Formats: sequence, structure tokens, C-alpha cells
Amino acid sequence: MINSCKTLIIRFLVAALLPVLLAHTLSASPFDPRFLITVDELCDDGDLALSIPLMRVRLDDSTAIALRAEHVLKTGEYGFAQSEIVLRPLATTLAPYDRDSLVWRKPNGDKAILRKSANKPLADLPGEARKFLDSFKNYQAYESTNGSNVTAWLADDSPAQGLVWSEGIAFCYDDGVLAWFILPSGNKVLVKSDGAMIREMRMGDEPLFSFEQITGTEARISAGTQHLVIRYDGSRIVEITRLPATKLASFNYGSDGLFAAATFGARQRHYAWAETKRPLPANILFVHSRHLQSVDDKRFNYIVTDDSITMSVYISDTLQKSTSLRIHYGTIVSIRETKPK
Repeated sequence: MINSCKTLIIRFLVAALLPVLLAHTLSASPFDPRFLITVDELCDDGDLALSIPLMRVRLDDSTAIALRAEHVLKTGEYGFAQSEIVLRPLATTLAPYDRDSLVWRKPNGDKAILRKSANKPLADLPGEARKFLDSFKNYQAYESTNGSNVTAWLADDSPAQGLVWSEGIAFCYDDGVLAWFILPSGNKVLVKSDGAMIREMRMGDEPLFSFEQITGTEARISAGTQHLVIRYDGSRIVEITRLPATKLASFNYGSDGLFAAATFGARQRHYAWAETKRPLPANILFVHSRHLQSVDDKRFNYIVTDDSITMSVYISDTLQKSTSLRIHYGTIVSIRETKPK
């Protein structure tokens, strides 16, 4: 869960952003690289930045997956923004994007576009992954273009069959869904999926992770001795409990389908949203019909310049303390904090 601090926490979420010496607390987050900047609980597109750690799924002595719940805004019926809590990382796919590229939906929820490449198979591919690749009659290689060092191969005769090599892990896809992967240690993890959704992971006969839909309103997640119960109202998550009886979080939604309140242990947060006035530069801010207006007593006011490349965000609270940020082409160029006299 996002920490509450007396001073404003600025989180830079892009690895390419150069370190800047600021009189603020800085922390890197691997969980939400969708947006350039998170200000306390605010994403730079007006969404709510909320990430709740749930459990760690241990795969072997050197590798573990951090399971978490996140808030995202999605466009619902009639084009209106709707709040949704999603579980990550529980879904992954590999599929053609256009004639010259693939889209890889990574297990952590991010998406990567890979372009055609003349690269040959890497010598350090694990033996079983190399055999899988050699089973393709013909294949096309692809590479990431953003410096993330991801390589993929897609079978020419079966475009739903492919291999992705990323950070020492070989991900093998069959019918477009993850079938198994090999860790840097050489251990092989078998995967059962329901479409893009990962339902089970095991190493040999040892179960590592399972996601089981118990009823239409309840699901159970297990990893070793850890067990979570997820409760739904329709398709929306309303409660997450760690068994036997520790409630991690509960969520309340307004009649408009947007987040209204959330409870984390004994702490409750309240959220208010405002209508997005069109037109606004979707490439910088406000890609949805609603945007976050306040969290408890903290209010957000956004000003976008006419050239659509510079944005100012003003954050204020009931103590009359305020912080202003100026963002140019997605990079913070100034931060100013004022306190009541």
C-alpha cells in the first residue's frame, strides 16, 4: 500500500529519468511504469496510483513474484471511466501486433512492442528453450526498441507459438498463452492458464501457486502456506482477506462506478473525482472521462498550457500547505512547496 508520510513523496517511475537532487523523498517503484510520475496517490493521467502488496510467490531460492492489487481506470459502457482493482501479475500473452511487430503482455501487466529483427537465437538460451525454438519450422526474430533488452521469436507456421527471452528468463507460449518458463537457475515452471489468466504454477509435482474460483463472488489464491480470499461484487473486487482472518483491504464504489473509499486495516481513505473537460492532450494528461480530484483533505488542481507539452499540478490540503510541480514533455522541471505563514 502507498505509504503515508508527513512530507510529499515524489516517485519517479521511469528508469530512463536521470537522478535529480531534490529535498523530497525519492523511491523507485517497479510496479507501475505506465506513467512518468506519481505524486503521492496521483498518476500523471489523473488516475489513482494505488498498489497493495498481497503475497510473495517463491519460485526457487533466487526468484520470487510479488503479487499485488492495483487500482486502474478503465473505459466502461457509454465511454465513462470506471474504477477497477486488478491483480498483478496474473496474466500474460504474446501475439502479433501488426505486420512488423509483436505485442508482449508481460506477467507483471506491462506491455512491450517488439519489432522485427535479423537476430539469430542467443547462445545462452537454456537447452530446453532452445529445443522448443528449434521445433519451429521457421521463425521470425523480434527485439524491443526501448533498450529493455527483450528478444522474441514467433513461429511462421503458427503465429500463436513463440518464445520470449527477457532478463535471463525464457517464456514459452503455445496458442498465445504461457505454457512454461525457465528461470535463471535453470528450473522449469509449468503453467496452467485460462486464456491470458494464469491459474496455476508448479515445479514438477510441487505446487507453487494456484488461483481457484470458489463461487461466482469468491476466489482463493494459494502460494505455499499463504492463502488469500478475494471477494467480488459483480466483476469488481470489494474485499481481500489473508486467511485465517486478516482483512487486508476493502473497497467501496460510488453509483458512478468510481472508487469512493478504501479501508486498509484500521485506516480509511476517501476519494473524489471530477469530470474531464474536453479537449485535453491525451498524450500528457486525462485520457479518461473522469480524473482524481482529491484524496481525503488533499486536493489536486491541474493546468495544461496551450502548447499541450507543459503541465502544472497544484496539491493543497486543509492546513493550507501546497506543492506545485511543473512538467515539461513528461519530465519534472521544477518543484515548489509552500507552507502556511
